[in-house]
Amino acid sequence: MSPEPRLISEVINRQTGTLIQVDFGINEADHYQATCYGKHNAQGELIGRSHGFCVNADTLKSIQRIATDPLGWCEECQRTHAIKTGEYTKEQFAEDYMEHGTTEFEIDMAFQFFTMGIAFGKEVV
Repeated sequence: MSPEPRLISEVINRQTGTLIQVDFGINEADHYQATCYGKHNAQGELIGRSHGFCVNADTLKSIQRIATDPLGWCEECQRTHAIKTGEYTKEQFAEDYMEHGTTEFEIDMAFQFFTMGIAFGKEVV
């Protein structure tokens, strides 16, 4: 007989500043799951983009270890980290945000504004 579905923990990750929830059976029956919900302020309100990426494990010990490193499994955390460290390229930006048929000039201008916002500490929306 498996345990009842339940929320196990909810913490703000120090490395990414994102809210990470660990649960058993809430979203995936009979599995432990860690879900990254993005950055939240002190009142628990979402700041910027909601991440919503999750990872499953068979044991509590495994999911607790995995949950401590959202850069290893949350695609949105990985993208945000790459932007802040300058590893995010204009080509990646165009693929993530721009529609097909957008001119090179439009992509250049949008990417400049986008990276300026990151440089001034604005959260990616």
